[in-house]
Amino acid sequence: MWKDPIVEGIHAVRRKIAHECNHDIRQIIERLRKKEKRHKERLTFLKHSDGTKPNAVG
Repeated sequence: MWKDPIVEGIHAVRRKIAHECNHDIRQIIERLRKKEKRHKERLTFLKHSDGTKPNAVG
């Protein structure tokens, strides 16, 4: 079966992050939230068709 090198690379990064966070989903999410705070300029927010932002969840 053919393996896509891009997908394989994404899977490798996912495994590395999971290992570094002891496979704890809470640690993984906290790591993501910290990275989001450091790089706000990279985030994209969707808008409703009327131009308003959806309410944040969580």
